[in-house]
Amino acid sequence: FAHCIENIDIGGPAMIRASAKNNAYVSIVSSPSQYKQLMEQMRENAGCTTLAFRKNLAAAAYALTSAYDSAVSQWMAEQ
Repeated sequence: FAHCIENIDIGGPAMIRASAKNNAYVSIVSSPSQYKQLMEQMRENAGCTTLAFRKNLAAAAYALTSAYDSAVSQWMAEQ
């Protein structure tokens, strides 16, 4: 149990959440499946992304960290 607890990632999810929180200025890409859209956005917007796109990326990032937290919570409840 103690070994598993030590392997729960804290920093990664915190960095993802921090980036998602700052979506007014930051594009948080949390999956390789988002690369194509990111490149299209940058091509169409002189190397930038739109706020609407960044908000969608942020929502996906929060969903990812939520799923991770849920998996950790479920594992702990089963111990």
